[in-house]
Amino acid sequence: MYSVRRSYGGGIELVSENGEEKLFFKHKLVGKIVGDTFFKFVKTENIYRKWNSIGIELKILNFLKLRGVEKIIVEIDDGRKFEAFLYQFFFSNLETVWRGEVQKHLELERMRILLRE
Repeated sequence: MYSVRRSYGGGIELVSENGEEKLFFKHKLVGKIVGDTFFKFVKTENIYRKWNSIGIELKILNFLKLRGVEKIIVEIDDGRKFEAFLYQFFFSNLETVWRGEVQKHLELERMRILLRE
């Protein structure tokens, strides 16, 4: 078992381990890429209350597009799971700036709810 760490600039790093790729942004784990799906891990307190939405940095979205990712599955720490397509984030009009980084938001209501396991 070994891991390979690659830096892509802009704070994005990818660590490959056992067939899955963990995505780090500014040294913080934000999710993993498996095939054409990006799994994003979110704490309940990080849901943007004003719009009841999830935000992803524009740099990460552009990186995922280049990697061929098509779907995003959001896993919230309270057990809920949502699925959306990458293009839905790009077409969203909801945008914020958090710590100097532009985030695109997508409301939870616009995502497909996945059943709990």
